[in-house]
Amino acid sequence: MTAIQLKTNLHSFIDNINDKTALQKIYSFLKKTAASTKDDYWDELSEAEKSAIEEGLTQLDMGKSLSFETVIKKAKKRYSNRLL
Repeated sequence: MTAIQLKTNLHSFIDNINDKTALQKIYSFLKKTAASTKDDYWDELSEAEKSAIEEGLTQLDMGKSLSFETVIKKAKKRYSNRLL
């Protein structure tokens, strides 16, 4: 079953529930589930990706960072011949 089919079936089930308490429990469960999975991709990253992120965070902690403006200037200089 695709994600779209699952969503459609869930909508149908919920539309047929008239018990407010049951609906509140379902809502609460879905809200907690959505909050706990929102933007949490760490477990899906490879070890190399995790290592690179950790290295970057360590560099930031040590004061090794560049401003957004500096990064943009360097990118424009480096890739200016590739831009339209």
